[in-house]
Amino acid sequence: MRQKNSSQDEIIKTPPAPTLVKVKTAKDSKSLKEVVEYPAIISSDSEVTLSAKNSGIVVSANIDLGKFVSPGQNLVKIDDMGSNLTLGKNNFESVQVQQLEIALKQAKKSEDLADENYDDDKNESTKIARDIAKLQVKNAELSLLSAIDSRNIASPIAGQITEKFVSVGDLVSFGQPLAKITNTSLIKFQFYVEKEKLADLKIGQSLEILSEGEENIPAKIIRISPSADPTTKRFLIEAKPNQKITSPIGTILTAKIEIERKPGKESSFILPIPAVIISQNENYIFIAENEKARKINVSIEKIIGETAEIKADLAPEDKIILEGNKFLANDSLIKIED
Repeated sequence: MRQKNSSQDEIIKTPPAPTLVKVKTAKDSKSLKEVVEYPAIISSDSEVTLSAKNSGIVVSANIDLGKFVSPGQNLVKIDDMGSNLTLGKNNFESVQVQQLEIALKQAKKSEDLADENYDDDKNESTKIARDIAKLQVKNAELSLLSAIDSRNIASPIAGQITEKFVSVGDLVSFGQPLAKITNTSLIKFQFYVEKEKLADLKIGQSLEILSEGEENIPAKIIRISPSADPTTKRFLIEAKPNQKITSPIGTILTAKIEIERKPGKESSFILPIPAVIISQNENYIFIAENEKARKINVSIEKIIGETAEIKADLAPEDKIILEGNKFLANDSLIKIED
């Protein structure tokens, strides 16, 4: 007789391992803190570019790179070389300057004569003539001073020559840059941010400048550009350090900003975009409940940068799954990371 073997190998099914997830309560999802970093360059908060106020030849240029200058110090002299063979009273060959010198000399002679006439015969006519003569002297002095000042270019601030554009003998025209002066004691940081981050930044907001090998430098935002750079489409931000720094102008460091973003509506929540599953038919998130994932449908109010503002029916204590949600389904086993 043939006997049938009724014994069969048992098939042991190993239950699936729970998925590790990270969570955040709905109450804590009423705001989202984000840390962003941007390359920041050290620049001066006070600098000027000297420009020519008159056309002519540069006859002297005390603008060596690295030179420290004081306010009112004459740095560049511009003259009309070859206009005259001799220098005028104020050491210019310029025809205009010498003509104004002659005009002032004649005005003073007329003033002296008017004073004599008034001393000889004090009446209304000689008084008026004397007053007119004095006024003509003042006008001549102002005209001459203006002509000289337009050729003697002085520094308006204290600082250091950081750029030099001309040398002795160069022919310059009106408005041409001559040199750049930078006040190295007044420092600021400059960096650019994208449009999406602009709404999160405010004047007076604190940030940190990361410095290699040194302690971080605390700073505050002092200016936010209202218009974007035409090339990069980013907005210029300027920050002032709260302490003295030793790094030279032009050094590139890193600006670190902590941004806190809140939803526009009281009933909404703000989450990192990866926490939201976006499909053609629905948008949803998962919450952790009794060691299982539960699917919750949501509506997306708006997306700003890497965050999404959502509207959902959530209790404050509900635990929203932020990470580990990509391969979950409703009732998937989960384990919350500590």
